[in-house]
Amino acid sequence: MKVCYQIGRFDKDLDHELTFEIENQQFKTSLSSFALWKYFSTRNEQIDVILLYPISLFLNRLAVE
Repeated sequence: MKVCYQIGRFDKDLDHELTFEIENQQFKTSLSSFALWKYFSTRNEQIDVILLYPISLFLNRLAVE
């Protein structure tokens, strides 16, 4: 099993999707780790994505807006 760690971003455009290309396949999602998850899922390989946020979600003003 694979594990993908990504530093998460916490901004207002988090739901904005980008297009990522992995081995000539395109995946449209908001984070690169989700694109990797989709890629390995198409290959029937198990992958877990763990998002790390280096800030306090409780104290972040964007979290409560």
